[in-house]
Amino acid sequence: MPGKLRSIETTLIFGSSVVSIAMALLVGGVSLALLSWEFHGPLGGEVEQLLHRELEQVVEAAAADLNGDQLERVYRSGTARSADYEALQTTLRNIQARFRMKSDIYTLHLDGERTRFGLTCKSTALIGQEYELTDTMRRVFEGGPIGTTGAYGDDHGWWISAYAPVRNSNGVVVALVEADFDLSRHIQETRNRVLRSSFIALGIGVLVAVVFSFFSARRISRPLRRLSALATQISEGDLDPKELDVSGNDEIGRIAESFQRTLAALRYYQLRVEELENGASGKDEGEGEGERKDEEPT
Repeated sequence: MPGKLRSIETTLIFGSSVVSIAMALLVGGVSLALLSWEFHGPLGGEVEQLLHRELEQVVEAAAADLNGDQLERVYRSGTARSADYEALQTTLRNIQARFRMKSDIYTLHLDGERTRFGLTCKSTALIGQEYELTDTMRRVFEGGPIGTTGAYGDDHGWWISAYAPVRNSNGVVVALVEADFDLSRHIQETRNRVLRSSFIALGIGVLVAVVFSFFSARRISRPLRRLSALATQISEGDLDPKELDVSGNDEIGRIAESFQRTLAALRYYQLRVEELENGASGKDEGEGEGERKDEEPT
């Protein structure tokens, strides 16, 4: 019987743990499914407006700090190996560091129905390489205010961009400065953080579930062990065992109460049997003495 109860405890622990782990894995599966979602835009309005404001501050500061006359000379030379290019690149890098930008900041100049790269924060020069001309860019080149885009995708990921005009000493727009927010990187970083947090939470949840299952099983099996020990004593003829200390309003408590009543009934019947046996023994002894008296000579 004790061995059977140990198996019950093991079964309870194992069953509770399996259910807890299954629930944790289900939650983890849902989290992974959400993490596998691919962004296809657009963003929510508030998020997009916040990113617009941040990017507008970056390009506004860059346009104010860049020297338009130097920028014109760089475009005319078509080379990144000049003092003007190095000075302007340093200015862009300082802007990038000030605003903690992870993406590149660069300038573009208009060339007919297309644009071409000028400055960039990167070590690799892109000067002269073609880039598309959008309607937003065209308005900025024509002297319009700072322009922004919604979320858009290309071969390199998903972005939000802002543009500001760069003017020379005569007030003529000679280029625009562009700053991008890399949505793809942001989404991936967010996924990684969520994934790490999910695994940590799952690990803690499984550990708590196993510990809770263990103590819950012990709480159930311990009074069953005491009931088993008491039943063993009674089966061996001991109707006056140690008092059973099992209480509670659950099923085990009710079983213990029934067991106590059963034990009390057994004790009562045992006493009645002993009384009957003692009474029969006294009667037999009395009859035996009377027969001996009859046999004595007068």
